[in-house]
Amino acid sequence: AIVTIAIQSTTSNKMIIDMTQFSGLNYEQLSQVMGGPGTRDEYGVPLTTVSGRSVNGAIFYYPEQKLEFVIADDQVIRATYSCEESPIEYSSSKDIMSMFGISPNSNAKVTADTPAAYRVSPVNDKVADFWVPLMDSSNKTFEMVKVTYNVNYIF
Repeated sequence: AIVTIAIQSTTSNKMIIDMTQFSGLNYEQLSQVMGGPGTRDEYGVPLTTVSGRSVNGAIFYYPEQKLEFVIADDQVIRATYSCEESPIEYSSSKDIMSMFGISPNSNAKVTADTPAAYRVSPVNDKVADFWVPLMDSSNKTFEMVKVTYNVNYIF
């Protein structure tokens, strides 16, 4: 029975959301894709560009979809999917990307693969960095995914 459960929870069949669709979008386009404006965080997040310029990134929450977006210079630079209340099962850390519609290209590089985190950077021409900062390898579950589209901003 355990083998059957593992086969049924194979992540390659279970798409959560296509995170590549947010790459390069401005706020107006994001609002159209998401079906509304979201809730804006009143403070935002301070960012620094790789050239040293300070920018305040706007944060927009879409709790129904478990998504949060950071927008800087009128472009989505990061999307975060959070599911702490109901962690998602996975079969292999490599399969988590496909659950978010992301396929690594030949230049993709795994920069972290530990029991608590998985990270690939670069990934492909739409996604610069894919990071799973909250995972439990003993239970094969994760609670958060961060997808960075533009690494020219430092959080």
